[in-house]
Amino acid sequence: MPRGLGRKPPVSQEEAEEFLGQTLLAVFKPNAQLAASLTGGLGLEGIPRSYRKPLARVVQGIEELASLEPSRKPPRAHWIGRK
Repeated sequence: MPRGLGRKPPVSQEEAEEFLGQTLLAVFKPNAQLAASLTGGLGLEGIPRSYRKPLARVVQGIEELASLEPSRKPPRAHWIGRK
């Protein structure tokens, strides 16, 4: 498990945004299973349900920056935005 996983973040979202001068699209709470899977070299086995909406915002921001048309979205992105 990554060091500090169970602790409170060192700064708040507002402090991070002020320091970076940017609005954060998403803030992810640590997930021990996901961290162990990635650091253990197993890769990404599944997206935690709590990450889906924040990831959808990140993907949308990337698409806007890249000016991607909806038809060019990756076929496995079907879960994004589902409730």
